[in-house]
Amino acid sequence: MSTLLIVWDESQLWGLLAVYALRALGVPHTVCQAAHLPQVLAARKGGMVFVPGGNARYKARRLGPAGREAVRGFVAGGGQYLGFCGGAGLALSWGKEGQEDVGLGLCPSGRGSYDDRMQHFMSGHLQVHTPATALGFVPGATGHAPLLPVWWPGRFDPMEEGGLTVLATYSDPADDFWLADLPIATLPPGTFDVWRDMYGFAAVPDFLRGQPCMVHGTYGKGAYTLSYSHLETPASPFANTWFAHILREQGGVAAPATPPAQGIAQWHPAKAPSLWEDATLEAVANAIEDLARVGLEHGLLFHRTPWLLGWRTGIPGASLNSLRLAIHSIRSLPPSPGAVALWQKQKDAIARATTLFHDGCVQYFLAERLAMTLAKSLPGTVPDAMLQQQRQGLFGPPMRPGGVYAELIAALDSLAFLQAEAAAQHE
Repeated sequence: MSTLLIVWDESQLWGLLAVYALRALGVPHTVCQAAHLPQVLAARKGGMVFVPGGNARYKARRLGPAGREAVRGFVAGGGQYLGFCGGAGLALSWGKEGQEDVGLGLCPSGRGSYDDRMQHFMSGHLQVHTPATALGFVPGATGHAPLLPVWWPGRFDPMEEGGLTVLATYSDPADDFWLADLPIATLPPGTFDVWRDMYGFAAVPDFLRGQPCMVHGTYGKGAYTLSYSHLETPASPFANTWFAHILREQGGVAAPATPPAQGIAQWHPAKAPSLWEDATLEAVANAIEDLARVGLEHGLLFHRTPWLLGWRTGIPGASLNSLRLAIHSIRSLPPSPGAVALWQKQKDAIARATTLFHDGCVQYFLAERLAMTLAKSLPGTVPDAMLQQQRQGLFGPPMRPGGVYAELIAALDSLAFLQAEAAAQHE
């Protein structure tokens, strides 16, 4: 049996979630940063590389030409590639030759686009159909409509011929499905039809129906499995079983044949006992949790799962989630020598940045709440331009981390990597 190799960079909360899931399943794994990937892959004989979710374009930039070529060479030589969401998007064919941010091109499909950006803001479980051609790739009996979780997924372009096997296609949303901050299950039947007719709002949740969710194909002597479903999502039994099946059957990794009936145990990162006692580290965690409290109290955030806060449209909740999971993951593991050394060098700077971020973010959250309150009676009292300026100073522009957040997440992500790396070596 081989050891699964996780490519860490630009995964943030999805990398942390992947590590949690693998530890819960008892799967042997190592984590690697993009800068060292060419050397690491050159020393591996087969096995599987796993790229978690995140921004595919940023992942490609972190890999650089050498890293991307190393992955292609690894798969062509007989290795296996597994990518979830952003990791799936990385493996597709996109960009132009000569640009630094081109995809890996393992899969002949390109990255699909959405007619409306709102269509991307989907999360929850969807029923999926597993075609007869997927027989052997699907674990056991699936029932009529197995459920798979999606978290703001991308899309495949129309599939091209050439040995590509569709493993699952999207069907109907389940009861926990949301469109942005709108819970679909709470809407009366026909609501989207009414909204389309009255307001021209056409982002109905069935626009994905019949489109591929998971695919499998070959590249040279190796193969890839790409999923826009996050199979590592805790408490998602069928997804977790399929995750373990892929690791075992395609990756040759020691994974349980039958995970627990309820799947991977639910993750409660904020409740995990701290194994790294440090007053400054605790203060950073408390400050980030306090931001979550403020957001929840004022209706800007809401509980989605124990590991993920939902957010009102326009609120940078994904960034806050990444910070929150990073700090709790760091503290939940015994302090490794590498992480302690880095922390001692950066702790004062991280503490200052956290204080600046916390105080600025509280004011920003309250300004957003005031703007919502006055939107009908006194519109424009809190100018949109002012809110945007505050947000960009703290978080950077949409889809491009910046501001104080970029400094904090870079520092915490480095610490989280060192902690995960050490934990994997000791398991």
